[in-house]
Amino acid sequence: MNEQDLRNTLNQIAIKEIPDDMNLIQDVQKALHARQQAPRLRSLRVAGLMTALLIFSSITVAAAVGLYQQAYDPGLTAVDEQGLFTELNLSQTVDDVTVTVERGYADANRVALSASIEYDTAVVTPPVNGFAPNYRLFDAATDTELPVMGGGGGGGGGGDTTMVRMTHDLSFDATGIATPLDDLDLRLEVSLGGTPMMGSGGSGGGGGGGGGGTPQPTLTPADAPEPAEPINMTFEFSLAYIDEYVVPTDEPMQTSDQDIEVRVDQISITPSLTTFNLCYTQPDSEKLWMPLVAVSTGEDGVGRQEVEPPLDTAPGAGEICQEVSLPIPYVPGSDESWTLEVLSFRSTFAATAANAEQFKSLLAEQGIDIDIMSMLDGSQTFYIGMGFNTPANPDLDIPTILSDAYAALSERIEGSWTFTFDVP
Repeated sequence: MNEQDLRNTLNQIAIKEIPDDMNLIQDVQKALHARQQAPRLRSLRVAGLMTALLIFSSITVAAAVGLYQQAYDPGLTAVDEQGLFTELNLSQTVDDVTVTVERGYADANRVALSASIEYDTAVVTPPVNGFAPNYRLFDAATDTELPVMGGGGGGGGGGDTTMVRMTHDLSFDATGIATPLDDLDLRLEVSLGGTPMMGSGGSGGGGGGGGGGTPQPTLTPADAPEPAEPINMTFEFSLAYIDEYVVPTDEPMQTSDQDIEVRVDQISITPSLTTFNLCYTQPDSEKLWMPLVAVSTGEDGVGRQEVEPPLDTAPGAGEICQEVSLPIPYVPGSDESWTLEVLSFRSTFAATAANAEQFKSLLAEQGIDIDIMSMLDGSQTFYIGMGFNTPANPDLDIPTILSDAYAALSERIEGSWTFTFDVP
């Protein structure tokens, strides 16, 4: 099994809560009709662990959203606490479907937006696979599209209501925007697509199902309808822009320990995200090695991330250079000393049934029940794909538990690769 297969499998992680009194057929159909899949948190640059959550309880949705926002995006949490979001509340309604761009934030490293989609199933017949949204953000001054970094979402409704409301928190890469700026002019293009339902009506929205509706027939490839025409909307707006602080260095900072050299440069700090270029030498080994990077700000505010080598990296490849992004909270004017450390290097391990069972047992000791979903062909990997059978629990520090379990299967090189710099 190659590394890409394993990473794809990791994306299938699911936390599932199925109450004893749930009618699986009816409630799952209702959840699918209303597109109550929440939250789905993905990040191409920020999150070290990609997780898809399929949750049927609105209470569980709220708990899971809070848990994963705190775990993965303290940068935006700090931005919110500083009052740096701009309230936009821009709405458009097309074919009885309303999209609202609720608020936004922009700095030199990313643009963050909150949007919602709302409709009444008593009036609107949604596509069979829901209104799958596609968001594209452009720098209006140059007509340049900003790459998607990640996003999360949740669903609302429930009970007897026929209203469905979905929310999406989106992040876009802003590093390619020319600076300096006072305000950033943006254009957001929203497209809602999908395949239309057959029959009339649909269930009400909600985390655990909603009001009644006409049951939908099972479709076969022969009688499946053609995809519906997408609903398109365009929003234009401006956001206050916060420039980056770049740590001044005449040349890359570097240090060496355990015969591994680490270099750091191009450190860019904004209130929502810190990025830097990390170079390190791979040990002479038949395995690949992944650095565990941590950033400390003052007395608290620590972010850490395991940085995977590129997919095509060969063991003993020599020096590897990568851009690393961490959502470290930053308050301009705080005048602190920051520390960037590589804490250790973790090796790949063999994707075997024996290692998978050991991994499963280690999680069971922490009260987490999983199913192994990876193909186990003995190849080297950093991860085992899994599906969670344990309901979301904010008291469980899942990232730390997973990290400890993976560490038990891997070799580890401990050392001291530390860089300190002042941030105004």
